Amino acid sequence: MKDGEKVRFYRDGELQISTAIKHGLYLELERYRVDGRSALGHALAKSRAALAELFPNGPDAAASILIDRIIYKSLRVELFEGFDYATAQATPGAVQYYVGLSNSLRNDLAALKEMAKTQAPASSDPDLAEYLETMKRAAKAQPVQVLKRQA
Repeated sequence: MKDGEKVRFYRDGELQISTAIKHGLYLELERYRVDGRSALGHALAKSRAALAELFPNGPDAAASILIDRIIYKSLRVELFEGFDYATAQATPGAVQYYVGLSNSLRNDLAALKEMAKTQAPASSDPDLAEYLETMKRAAKAQPVQVLKRQA
């Protein structure tokens, strides 16, 4: 079945003729251009920016490709979930593909997290002794008095 073909099917016992539109996992995302001004375009840009924030020096080429894969897979998963929840007509093969895609997405997210750890700067945790010394100095400091100005 191709997009735009006329399809005959029965719904509630009545013959329906409709134009075929692929949904969920069967939607071919490559055919559609996403406008950056649309709600979907904004959501994809925000997702891409949020994943890129994991890298303090900006993502390298491999991380950028992985981020694009994650965005694509998460969109495919979301489309399937929306279609399945709305129609409950997912075939066992589609569900198996969905589970595989979800696992692949999880693995890609874990790989991105590991890549971000290797690029992250050394931890700048405060030294406990330095912190305690600062607190002792603060306790010995004279309190500041605020004088009110008379009008």
